[in-house]
Amino acid sequence: MKVALVIAVVFGVLALVAWLMPVRLRLTLKGRGQYGDTWVVAGGLECLKFTVTVAAAHATDSLLQVHFFNWRVLMRRSSPKRAPTGEDVRLDEAVGKLIGWQKTLEQRFDRSQLRRFVLGLRRHARLRSFQGHLRYCTPNVAFTGMTSGALYVVAGLVSPVGQFVVVPEWDDEARAEGDIDLVVWLWPVRAAVSTAWFAMKNIRLRETVEPGAGADAQAVPAQS
Repeated sequence: MKVALVIAVVFGVLALVAWLMPVRLRLTLKGRGQYGDTWVVAGGLECLKFTVTVAAAHATDSLLQVHFFNWRVLMRRSSPKRAPTGEDVRLDEAVGKLIGWQKTLEQRFDRSQLRRFVLGLRRHARLRSFQGHLRYCTPNVAFTGMTSGALYVVAGLVSPVGQFVVVPEWDDEARAEGDIDLVVWLWPVRAAVSTAWFAMKNIRLRETVEPGAGADAQAVPAQS
């Protein structure tokens, strides 16, 4: 009985610590590229004592590494996939998957409730620092200007904890070069509990039937 009580107390303390203590997450990302030409991306993610690093470039193998403390626990190289019918097919497949996932979510959850819940998850994360630089241009001058306006809004939002320097260029081509270094505090246990509670309360176990569908089905005469 005493052993069970001690185990329960230990698990209770661990659960309380996991509920109260945030997890520090640091993300770094650098990249540059030009549409129709070469590109390169490299980044790293630090969480607890784990470090994940990735590197990829045009027409070369990509590299993924995972370290725990100073021990490398995973290293994987992968060759770039070549689709026989070109980039448009891969893009269409990705868009099709996204549309399918969106339809599934809309069948299971109310769209407005889901949007409010996703936005509310921000209370389980806190941006502690942000440093970023972006230099870019697009073939469409109007689109470059509109994108700059949206990015300047982002720069204003992150100004209390860092800076985001945006430098638009007005050349007739699509290219970008930038880097980001940010630190976020996360409360994953709180987010997981909130997500589970929202799903249990709002998930639709049956597909909804459009109004009038039953009446239309009854109106169809039987065939022998």
